[in-house]
Amino acid sequence: MGSPAEREIADEVTRVHAITYLQGATGHGIGSLCFLALGGVGYWLTGWPAIGFGGLVCAFLLSANGFSIYLWDVIQEHVYSTNDDDADTEPTRTLSGPSLSVEHRAELIAGFAQVLALVVVLFVIVGAFQRLGIERGSYLLGTALAAGNLVALLASRLR
Repeated sequence: MGSPAEREIADEVTRVHAITYLQGATGHGIGSLCFLALGGVGYWLTGWPAIGFGGLVCAFLLSANGFSIYLWDVIQEHVYSTNDDDADTEPTRTLSGPSLSVEHRAELIAGFAQVLALVVVLFVIVGAFQRLGIERGSYLLGTALAAGNLVALLASRLR
């Protein structure tokens, strides 16, 4: 989950050991499921679609944030693991222009992946609402979001 310094900082942030599982993307997944449940119960009790839709929007935003944290960590880990630090110390290297640092390259790749994922997800959401309407699209997207959160939470527990 990032560099050793990041892991050390993450351990420092959580003061209560019993809730370490709520750090990062896991906490966002649980929070998202809570917003879905609250929106669904609110809609069922009041009959106001705006309450259910508001819960769906909050759940989506929270899940998107959690997914972006997960994606950022995975991409940075991959870039750090594929970095060849010995290349700079080889005696046969030639003089060239400055290159991007590993950290900068990791941030550029992760940022690009996040923006691309956001655009794809927004196209899927708009397409679902155009094809199915707001109510049916909300049911479909809410179910897909809940299923995705549950799968992500189960996968994180199995690791």
